Amino acid sequence: EARKKVHYRAGEAGTIRSLGTVNSLLSRQQLAIDHFENSLAIFREVNDRAEEGRTLNSIGLAYNTLSRYEKAIEYYQQALAISRELKDRTGESRALGNLGKVYSDLSRHEKAIEYTEQALAIFRDLKDRTPESIALNNIGNSYNSLSRYEIAIQYLEQALTVTREAKDQSNEGRALTNLGNAYYFLSQYEKAIACYQQALDLKRRIKDRRGEGLTLGNLAKTYNLQGQYERAREHLEQALTIKKEVKDRAGEAYTLNDLGNVYRNLAQHEKEIQCYEQGLMVSREVKDRTAEAESLWDSVKPMIHWREMRRRSTTTSNHWRSVARLRIELDRDVRSRT
Repeated sequence: EARKKVHYRAGEAGTIRSLGTVNSLLSRQQLAIDHFENSLAIFREVNDRAEEGRTLNSIGLAYNTLSRYEKAIEYYQQALAISRELKDRTGESRALGNLGKVYSDLSRHEKAIEYTEQALAIFRDLKDRTPESIALNNIGNSYNSLSRYEIAIQYLEQALTVTREAKDQSNEGRALTNLGNAYYFLSQYEKAIACYQQALDLKRRIKDRRGEGLTLGNLAKTYNLQGQYERAREHLEQALTIKKEVKDRAGEAYTLNDLGNVYRNLAQHEKEIQCYEQGLMVSREVKDRTAEAESLWDSVKPMIHWREMRRRSTTTSNHWRSVARLRIELDRDVRSRT
C-alpha cells in the first residue's frame, strides 16, 4: 500500500512538471516555475532523487529565460550535486552545460568555458553527438566574446564537422554563423561572407525565418564594411521584412539602425535619419536600452555634420544628454553583473 501511494505521488509530480514544461514553452515562465516547485516538493517527499535533479534543472532553465541568472545558478548547482551523487552522467552533463550557458549570459566567459568544457568531455564519453556540437559551438562563442578568435575557430570548425556527420542542419547553421563571426572580427571578410552565405542557404532550406533574418543582417554588415553599400542595403531590407514578419521587435530596431548606417554611406541623409528615428521608436517600445542608445548615438551624427544642424540643434543637444544617460546606466548594469 505504501509503495502504491509513492507510485501515485510520483505520477502526480510528473504530471505537474509536464504542465510546467508546457507553460514554459508558451513563455509563461512564472507559472511554469510554480508548477515545477510543486512537483519538486512531491519528488522530495517520495525521495526520488533522480526526478528531483531533473526538476531542479527545469526550474533553473525557467529562471534563466527570465534573466534571473543568480537564481538559475542556484538551481543548476543543486541539480549538479544530485547528478554527481547518483553518478548520473547525462544529468551531470546537462547541469554543467546549463551552468556554462548562464555564465555566458552573464558575460563571465572564462567561467562559461570552464563548465562547458566539463560538459563536452561527458558528451564525448557518452557519444552524444548533438549536445557535443552545441557545447563546441558555445565554447567557440565564448572565445569570440573574449576576442580570442583563432581559438574560437578551432572549436567552431569541430562543431561544424560534428553537425555535418550527424546531419544536424539546425546546429550546422549555427556553427557556420559563429564561424563567420570569428572571421568577421579578424577582418577576413571574404571567409566571413562564405560562412554566412552557406548559413543563409541552409536556413532557407530548413525554413528558419528568424535565423534567415539574422544571417542577412550579418552579411549586410560585412558588405557595408567592404564598401558594397547597395548589396548591404538589399540584404537589410530583406532582413527588416523578416524581423517584422516574426515579430522580432528588438531585432527590427537593430536592423533599422544598421540600415541608417548604410544610408549614411550612400549619402542619403533623409532616409538615414528616418531609419534612426524609427529604430529609436521601436527600441523604446520594447524597452531595449542598448538598441535605444545605439539609435540615439547614430542619430546625432548626421545632425552634427548635415546642413540642418542649426535647425536641429535643440534636438541634437537632447540626444547627447540621452546618450550619456543611457551609457552610464548600461555601464552600471554591466558592472553589477561582474
